[in-house]
Amino acid sequence: MRPTGQGRQPEHRRPGAVAALVLILPPLVAALVSGGTGAVFWAGSLLGVVGAAALCSRPGVWWVTTGAPPVVLLMALLGLAVRDSSAGTSKLGTDLAKVVAGAFPVMGAALLGAVAVGAARTLSARRVRGIGVEVGAGAGAGVGVEVGAKGNRRG
Repeated sequence: MRPTGQGRQPEHRRPGAVAALVLILPPLVAALVSGGTGAVFWAGSLLGVVGAAALCSRPGVWWVTTGAPPVVLLMALLGLAVRDSSAGTSKLGTDLAKVVAGAFPVMGAALLGAVAVGAARTLSARRVRGIGVEVGAGAGAGVGVEVGAKGNRRG
């Protein structure tokens, strides 16, 4: 746990290894099953990225977000390598181009999923702490603005 400052809640640290495994294993299994393409690969990649973003710490979400596209691409390429290990070089080049082009929409969806989880966690943490902005009549000099924890008047 982090030391708590004034008005801060302690943040429970989650092991990064668990989030890393969740980020890697579902896309890996899906790539091995589907060859790095198709609905199974989409589902496995999204499940892995969103699951890892949900399991890690709030700062760790941004590591998951930036790591998701390369992980998805590497798993797609690994799925191709396992599926077509005996293909000739010309067929391998064509298949490689297809897999890389097919992985881009999956990488984008995985990135958006991780960003959505990060944004939801940030918003929920702010609501739990009671941070908001309230505008109302100030203390005698016009308009006052309250920012911060409810009940702490500033302005």
